[in-house]
Amino acid sequence: MARRILSALLLIAALAVFAPRASAEPPALNAPLPEAPWLLRGTLDNGLTYLVKRHAQPPGRVLFWLHVDSGSLNEKESQRGLAHFLEHMAFNGSENFPPGTVVPLFESLGMVFGRHQNAFTNFDQTTYQLTLPDTAPATLDKGLLFLSDVAFRLKLPADEIESERKIILEERRRGLSGERRVSDYIMQRIAPGSIVGDRITIGLEDVIEHAPRAEFLDYYQTRYVPSNMTVIAVGDADPALLADAIKAKFSVGAKVPKPAQQECGVKPTQGVHAIVAQEKEVSRASVSLLKVAPAQAPVTTVGEWRQELVERIGTTAFNRRLSELTALGKGSYIEASARDGNVNRALRRTEVAATCDRDSWKKSLAELGTEVQRARLHGFTAEEIANARKQMEASSRRAAETEVSKPDSIIIGQINQAVNAGEPVMSAQQELDLGNQLLAGITEEEVSRSFAQVFDFTNVVFVTSIPAAQGEVTEKEVIEAGAAALGTKPGVREAAPLAAALMEKLPTPGTVGEPEEHVGSSVFSAWLSNGVRAHYRFMDYKHHQVVIAITLAGGDLLETAENRGIAKAAAVAWGQPATSTLSSTQINGLMIGRNLAVVGRAEADTMTITVSGAPEQIESGAQLAYLLLTDPKLEAPAFEKWKQRQLIAVERMGMDPAGVFARLLPDTI
Repeated sequence: MARRILSALLLIAALAVFAPRASAEPPALNAPLPEAPWLLRGTLDNGLTYLVKRHAQPPGRVLFWLHVDSGSLNEKESQRGLAHFLEHMAFNGSENFPPGTVVPLFESLGMVFGRHQNAFTNFDQTTYQLTLPDTAPATLDKGLLFLSDVAFRLKLPADEIESERKIILEERRRGLSGERRVSDYIMQRIAPGSIVGDRITIGLEDVIEHAPRAEFLDYYQTRYVPSNMTVIAVGDADPALLADAIKAKFSVGAKVPKPAQQECGVKPTQGVHAIVAQEKEVSRASVSLLKVAPAQAPVTTVGEWRQELVERIGTTAFNRRLSELTALGKGSYIEASARDGNVNRALRRTEVAATCDRDSWKKSLAELGTEVQRARLHGFTAEEIANARKQMEASSRRAAETEVSKPDSIIIGQINQAVNAGEPVMSAQQELDLGNQLLAGITEEEVSRSFAQVFDFTNVVFVTSIPAAQGEVTEKEVIEAGAAALGTKPGVREAAPLAAALMEKLPTPGTVGEPEEHVGSSVFSAWLSNGVRAHYRFMDYKHHQVVIAITLAGGDLLETAENRGIAKAAAVAWGQPATSTLSSTQINGLMIGRNLAVVGRAEADTMTITVSGAPEQIESGAQLAYLLLTDPKLEAPAFEKWKQRQLIAVERMGMDPAGVFARLLPDTI
C-alpha cells in the first residue's frame, strides 16, 4: 500500500477511470424532496422540533445546537439590536444557572468556555451551540439543562443587562470599519421602503445603551417559544438516546402558534438607480449591477429543485467565463463574479460584481455590463454548459463520497442551514442521485434562456464603492456608465483553444529505496532516487481521500531586504497554474470535473504544494504538481492582479489600528 501511494509521486500510477452509475428515471416534478434516511425527526407536544443524526467524526462527543427562528428582522423599532443582545444575556443568568455559574458548569464537564460553547445571531436566526466532550448521561443532562434554560427560563437580571451594555457597545464600535460602513450604507439603499437595511444585527447605539428590560422580555417571550425552535443533535450516540434526552429537557410549556415573521416590505427593483459609497478608510473600489425582489419560497419539490439547478448551471458557466477573462488579462477588474439567491430570507438578490483599483471603476462597470449582455444575447456554448455541469457533478460526487467522514461541526451546520431555509434535510447521496436524474433533461437552450431572464437588468441599481480620496463621483455619472454598457450588443464570445492532456509523455520513473516503518506512529518512510524524503501514513478517518504534501525549503525567511515578498510573488505561479506549453485556462479546463485540488503556497520557511482528492484522481494531481515543480510559468495577468491585491492590502493595513500593529510588531523582535 505504502509503495503504491509513494509511486504516485513518481508519476507511474495508472490513471483510474471513474464510471458513474446509471441514472434512474427522475421523479415527478411535483413530488416532494426526500429527507435524509439517517435523520431522526420528531416534534414534541409543545411544538418544538428535534433533529438527530448519529455521526462519529470525531468519536465520543456530541454537538447540540438550539436554533431559534428569529433574528434582527423581527425586532421592533424600539428593539434594534436586542436579538443579538439577548444572545449575550443567555450566559448571564437563568433559573438553574444564576449569574457567574455558567463558566464553572462548562469547566465541570471538561469544556472550555468560548471554545466548546458559542452562539450567533444574524438577520433571520439565533443559534446556540454546545460541544459536549462525551455522551455520559450526566453530561447530556447538564448540557441540555443549560440549553433548555436558554430556551425557556432566562431571568434577564436588570444589573446583568446594565453590565453587558458596555460589552455590546464596544463590539459595535470595533465593527465600524470602513468596509462595514460602506456595506451598511449600501444595504440601507438597495431595497427602499423595506426594513432590511434598518435591521443590521448589531443594532443602534441608543437602543443598546438605553433599552429597558421590558423590551428584552417582550422579544424573548414573543420569539422564544417552542414552536419557533429546533434542537439539532449530531454525535457519537444512539439517536433514540439523544432524542429521549432532548424530550426530557425540552418538553416544557404549552403549545402556542409559531409567531409570524415580521413583514420586511421588500419590493422588486423598479427603474434605473445608482448608489455611490465613498469612504476614506476603503482602499479599493468595487462596482456591481444589482436588483432585488421579495425572497423566494423554500425549495421543497423536485420541480423547484430542478429550476434551481438550471439557474445554478447558468451562473456557474458565467462565473467560469469571468474567471477565464480575468486569467487572460481581458478585464480591468481584479476579480468578478455573479450570484443570485435569497439573502437572510428577506430578499432575493441578483448581482454581478467586481473589485478593482480606484482608477478603474468606470471601465470595470462597462466590462461587467458588456459581458452580462453578451451572455444574455448569445447564451452559452455547449462546451461552457458541459464544463459547468462537470464542475457541479464533481462537487456533488465528492460530497457524497466524503459525507461519512466530514467533521460533526460541518454536518450540523448543513442541517441548521436547511432548517433555517425551511427546506428538507437531504443527504449528499440523495442530492447526487437527484442531480444525475435531472441533468439529462436540462438543455443548453433552457440554461441560456433562464440566465437571460434572471440577469435581466432592465430594472437595476448600479452600485459603486470608491475611496474618498478618488474625488467625488456622482450617481448620474455611474448611471451613464452602467446604462451605456447595458445598451451595447456585443458579439459572440471567442472560445480559448483547448488542450488534450496535461502531459504528452510521462517522465521516466525513479526508484524507492531504504524503506522503513516507524512502529509507534505507523509512518512508512523511504528515499526517492532523486534525493526526496517521502513519508506515508494510512488514515481511516477521512473516507475516500488522499493528501500529498510536497515541501521545499524556502519562503519568507530566505528573502533579503532587496527581494522581500518574492516568495509569495513566485507562489502566484502555483495559485494560477500555467506552464511553458499550457495556459492557466487550458489547465483549468483539463481539471474540470475532477475531485481534486492542487494548491501551492509560500510560508515562513517553506514552499509547499498540496494535492488532495479522491484516490482515483490523485494521478492527475501528481502530474500537475510535477509540472509546477519543473516547468512553472508566472503569467503576466496573474502577476499584475496579485500586485494590485497586495498594494490594496498594504494600504488597508495603514488604515486599521490592528494592521499597523501587525506591521510594527516584527520590528520589536
